[in-house]
Formats: sequence, structure tokens, C-alpha cells
Amino acid sequence: MNTRVMTAAATALTLALTGLVGGAEPAQAFGFDVCKKVKTKIVNRTGEQVKIYDLDYHDYGSDLWRSEPVDDFYMPANEVRFITRNLENVNEARTQIRIKYKKLDSDGEYRIKAKDWSASSTCSKNKTYVVYLDN
Repeated sequence: MNTRVMTAAATALTLALTGLVGGAEPAQAFGFDVCKKVKTKIVNRTGEQVKIYDLDYHDYGSDLWRSEPVDDFYMPANEVRFITRNLENVNEARTQIRIKYKKLDSDGEYRIKAKDWSASSTCSKNKTYVVYLDN
């Protein structure tokens, strides 16, 4: 089967399934509950540069912390950064964001692990969560 035929078949299947569930968005048709374009505002109040290495969010319905991969990056003291992600399983449900980061040890290596959280609130499209790094 060539690529065009496969693409057409996939498109037809998606449209058919979407119609079966009353015009719901395809993600909802298959049971996904995605909170879209969620922004995390990270404010570094540690007084030093830190290395950010993970962003997690709490799925209270399943009582799980779900990881959203981020490329490691350094964040100078007093800097503010934004990360935008789509969060699965928490649309219109309570969640909170957790940022994991490392601080310098006495040898000048980023080995001291720390984490900080946002307040929890109901997730909705374009919601902004604020995480203050101050451990």
C-alpha cells in the first residue's frame, strides 16, 4: 500500500470516528484528556544560578506525578523563564507543576538536588502556573 493511500485511509478513519462521538475533538474521541498550551512561569529566587532538569505535573485523578521532558538548562539568579506544554489526563482537573533543579556544591558541581511546586488549581487551556525556586 503506498503512502497516499495509507494517509487517505487514516484520515477517513479519523473523520468517521470523530463523527461517531458527536463531533468531539479527535483526542477526546479516543479518551485523551489533554490540557493544552499550559505555561509554567519559573522564577529563580535562590540567589544563585541553578540547572533545571525536569518538569513534572501531578495527575490527582491517578495520584501520579507525570514527567514532561525538558532539555537541561541553566537559569541565573533572579531570572524568569516560561515553558509551555500540553498536559495529558488533567484537562479541567486539579493539577500542580513541580520543577526539579540542581544547585552548586562546594566542589563547583551541580549536584545538590532541589524541587519546588506551584499552587494546585484546575487546568484549562492557556493556564499559567508559577513556580518560585527558593530552596
